[in-house]
Amino acid sequence: MASNPPSCARARAPPRGAPSRIKESRFPLDIRSLQFVPNDALPDLYRAAAVFVYPSLYEGFGLPPVEAMACGCPVISSTRGSLGEVVGDAAAIVEPEDIDSISKQLCKLATDEAIRNQLRAAGLTRAQEFDWKTTAEQTLRVYLQATK
Repeated sequence: MASNPPSCARARAPPRGAPSRIKESRFPLDIRSLQFVPNDALPDLYRAAAVFVYPSLYEGFGLPPVEAMACGCPVISSTRGSLGEVVGDAAAIVEPEDIDSISKQLCKLATDEAIRNQLRAAGLTRAQEFDWKTTAEQTLRVYLQATK
């Protein structure tokens, strides 16, 4: 692992027990729990992050990984819910309940610039496939077909 690990910031309320685990970790000064983050501040956080980790157990769509990819941030994600389809091959995949899997991917991305760059490029390309205009057009098409 790199001698100076990147700082870690969480943009949601920590799960039960997380504050004590953060304090007990080897990097308590590098981990900040930000709680609520306004939408306009998210792009700067994504761009500043070395990697965005999203080991979701259930996800309706998975907008946060797309947002991170659109900002050029490499993504580590589970494939639960729709996430597998959303991130495609543009993210490092983990089993969300397998801490070793998550740890290995974090170490790999922290130490391998080539993989980070590959995921960054793949993520930017993948994120371009999701836009509100296309979503609105497809939704309208479904509504029009339903009314026939």
